[in-house]
Amino acid sequence: MLYSEKVELNSKKVNEGANDIPTRFSLYHNYTNPFYPATTIEFEILERTNAKLVVYDFLGNEVETLIDRELEAGKYKLNFESNGLPSGVYFYTLKTPKSIQTNKMLLIK
Repeated sequence: MLYSEKVELNSKKVNEGANDIPTRFSLYHNYTNPFYPATTIEFEILERTNAKLVVYDFLGNEVETLIDRELEAGKYKLNFESNGLPSGVYFYTLKTPKSIQTNKMLLIK
């Protein structure tokens, strides 16, 4: 699980500084992958926007919403903990009003 409403405090916004404005919308592959008990997810947002990051199981059922709020432009890093989830394939999707991207991750216990 992510740390709920404390995204900016408990996730790292990396690359602070004037020259660190992202050049593209990106959702990176999680690491480690496969993972247990936790994995790191990084993404970049080009401009201040509403962002939603959701984890789904293999059947498309929503497992957890990690972020659903307005974020500043920048690069973000956060941890996802598997807390009680069974082994299997999961997908995580980052949505903004202008873009959407999905990646796959594998949980092995």
